[in-house]
Amino acid sequence: MDYITTLSNTLTILTLSLSLSLLYRLFKTYDFDSDGKISLYDLKMTLEIQNGRDYNVSNQNGDDYVLLCTWISQRDTTGTGFVNYDDFVKYYAQLQASE
Repeated sequence: MDYITTLSNTLTILTLSLSLSLLYRLFKTYDFDSDGKISLYDLKMTLEIQNGRDYNVSNQNGDDYVLLCTWISQRDTTGTGFVNYDDFVKYYAQLQASE
């Protein structure tokens, strides 16, 4: 293997490692109660803090409920109603691959 190929492979590994580190920190931000999964409650609490507004999820037909449930369902690959770390990484890997 030549120097350029070795350098390229090393940079790819470093970029992937950095991306996973950032994704893990982002996941932990959304996992409000630190139970290892992002629930509707976790997402609601995190977004309320980030956006400075209340999200009403008590009405299952309301816009906020639908918005947050959609966010979860787009990432929940196992159908649990929660987003675990693997789900989270898979979702963002798919986004990155489609760019």
